[in-house]
Amino acid sequence: MSEGHGEDVRFEVLGPLRAWRARSTLTLGSGRQRVALAVLLLHANRPVSRDRLIDELWGGRVPAYAVNLLQKHMSSLRAGLEPGRRGRAPSGALAWTEAGYVLRVPSGGLDLEVFEREVRRAREARCAGDLRLASHAFHEALRLWRGPVCDGLGSPFVDMVRDQLDERRVGAIEDCMEVDLALAGPGTPLDTAVGSQADLVAELRWLVAHHPLRERLHGLLMLALYRSGRQGEALAAFHDARRRLREELGVEPDALLQGLHQRILAADPDLMTLPAPPSPPEALPAVPPPRPTPAPHHPPRLDEALKPSAGRRRAAADSTATSRTTAGSGGREANGTATSGSGTGGAQAGAAGRGRRVARQWLTPAQLPHDVPQFVGREAELQRLDALLADGHDRSGAVVLTGMAGVGKTALALHWAHRIRDRFPDGQLYVNLRGFGPAGTAMETAEAIQGFLEAFAIKPDQAPAGLHARAALLRSLLAGRRMLIVLDNALDAEQVRPLLPGAPGCLAVVTSRDRLTGLVAVEGAHAFVVDLLPKQAARLLLTRRSSATGRAGADVPAARPARSSERGPSRADGDGRRSGGEEAALDEIVAYCGRLPLALSIAVARTATGPCLPFAALAAELRGARSRLDPFDGGEQATDVRAVFSWSYRRLTPPAARLFRLLGLHPGPDFTPAAAASLAGLPPQDARPLVAELARTNMVSERVPGRFACHGLLRAYACELSDAQDSRDERRTTLHRLLDHYLHSAHQAGRILRPGRGTDDLHSDPRPALPLVTPESPADRGEARRWFTAEHLVLLAAARRAAEAGFATHARQLARTVASFLDQRGIWRVQVDPASP
Repeated sequence: MSEGHGEDVRFEVLGPLRAWRARSTLTLGSGRQRVALAVLLLHANRPVSRDRLIDELWGGRVPAYAVNLLQKHMSSLRAGLEPGRRGRAPSGALAWTEAGYVLRVPSGGLDLEVFEREVRRAREARCAGDLRLASHAFHEALRLWRGPVCDGLGSPFVDMVRDQLDERRVGAIEDCMEVDLALAGPGTPLDTAVGSQADLVAELRWLVAHHPLRERLHGLLMLALYRSGRQGEALAAFHDARRRLREELGVEPDALLQGLHQRILAADPDLMTLPAPPSPPEALPAVPPPRPTPAPHHPPRLDEALKPSAGRRRAAADSTATSRTTAGSGGREANGTATSGSGTGGAQAGAAGRGRRVARQWLTPAQLPHDVPQFVGREAELQRLDALLADGHDRSGAVVLTGMAGVGKTALALHWAHRIRDRFPDGQLYVNLRGFGPAGTAMETAEAIQGFLEAFAIKPDQAPAGLHARAALLRSLLAGRRMLIVLDNALDAEQVRPLLPGAPGCLAVVTSRDRLTGLVAVEGAHAFVVDLLPKQAARLLLTRRSSATGRAGADVPAARPARSSERGPSRADGDGRRSGGEEAALDEIVAYCGRLPLALSIAVARTATGPCLPFAALAAELRGARSRLDPFDGGEQATDVRAVFSWSYRRLTPPAARLFRLLGLHPGPDFTPAAAASLAGLPPQDARPLVAELARTNMVSERVPGRFACHGLLRAYACELSDAQDSRDERRTTLHRLLDHYLHSAHQAGRILRPGRGTDDLHSDPRPALPLVTPESPADRGEARRWFTAEHLVLLAAARRAAEAGFATHARQLARTVASFLDQRGIWRVQVDPASP
């Protein structure tokens, strides 16, 4: 190439077509121009006549102005390859000679040339008995493959060469596997660049699944299993190969495979060492030079030496389809993801590509949906998660992020996954398991596994039958790799367990509204509860989101202070500070949303897509809503708090669902299982499992041991459900039982604390409680004092609820009872907000 212009241009065709000079990627145009470059590269440093180029570009569909189009493509390619070339100066990269066009590529400047050179070096080293050099050269060659040759481009010639080069690639993979099998064999020191027999077995299972008609691969798998002491599995591998060959081609395995089967049956000890290396093979031929007079409009034949060898005769049809296999990527449900379904990422067929093994060539899966924009807060959670990796737990295992609906589990999982993805160089897998969603039906585990297998270019008809067999194949594919797996929106531990990696190196991050206690107890998963945002983080979420959407009153940067004439009473001051009214409005919005990220995001989005309103106006809208949940409907199910809550509610058992509805009548701020039993009219031993179910599914939270709270928005949802499904009489009787429970429990505790009072005292006996009420009875003064300390806020809220509902006697007696305790303790300044989260 001409000096100063193109001597350092490099090309890649073993995958998507790419070219660059030094570190600058070259613009290659699009469409037919790139196909023309691909054809020239497959004839690198050889002249190609104009007629042949036209033939190989268009085949039998030559356009009317093909010569003019070709000249235009050549001119554009010259400009792209040599952007510094002036005017009509001769091109050093793409020249026209008497024999045709010549694309000049320096030695080592084309990955296909390097591949052929390394394979030739590997086979020569193998024949010389230097297996380590052979293995190294094979891996260097196979590392160059990033996908099908000139992926995405098509012409009769390119398609034909792609298929034949893929056949040569698979042949090199087979040779590489045989060399590695010898290096990892019994009596041979373990080679860290190759791996163990177990590594090779996992790799060969992948290859056999993807190339089911290649008998040599089946034989290598059988041999690897036998040399690992797994004779039964080796025999089963033969029967699987025989079945596939008979079903697909109607033939029996060849003599070599059947002979190997017999030797394994006989436990032949000679199989523990591989035979001597074969004689040197012929050098890999390059694409042949052009014929003097090619037949018009027909693709030329390649040299006979490019035909598959007899030992690969059965794979010809299979390899063509294999080289073009790709897969798509999926999305997630709500927190800033691409789509709301499940999915898997693309991968290219090949041999294994662990950090130390590179025989498998595949497009590294990168299925993570995009990170959540304006992610705020969660510093404490991120520090704990990072600390987990610092302790070395990323070598294997799972992390479970659990919490109530809308709390931001997926957002945190994806943000952390993007933050640590560089620690997992073999890629990231993602799937939305749809455990809680609008469909009402969770994804089957088998569907999720198949999605991941397709990320490794394994089609359904290439995978073994049955859930357990496919899960085992997935674990084999993950073995020895460092991959990050995000299992979003899981239903339960049973759905997740088959998707977990079985060997060190991979990390699974699971999100679920269920606590997934089984994964923690049995699989050793690390559980993290994602709680509500702290108040300051919730305020920051509001201001950042509103700033990003350009709302008035947003927390804009202070670089351009507003002129005094531009400031309004609800705008941020020029130095970034807010007026007192704006600060109060922010606090009111945060309180109304209950610090729930989903509710906060919906509230900001409502104003961002409508009139630009200051925070004071947004607070007024929330305050004036007919129902507390009405403002949190973003127009679709994923942004409708009622719908999101309903996905959790319908997963409850009927008794637990009834208890949840009735908890909407509880005044708050928290309750015990004993109070829940009286509320539902159940014996305490029957109510405790229901409360545990609500806690496990994060419909209620256990703030302190034995005391449970229901988020304000969830309580409002429970009230709506009860109004719709329970009769008015039933709801009034339920509230009556609850008030009786607290009144009689307080009466018993008060008698213990202040014994000997007469009937005219404040502690005169209340009316008998309704049936099915089971008051609590403290055993002594210490227990009674602890009961009052824990319940006095609930008693004040219950007195207020009794007054509002027309239970005047309960309201008066509850107030007197709690007043006596507060007077005794000297506590009078107490405020209760039953609607707080």
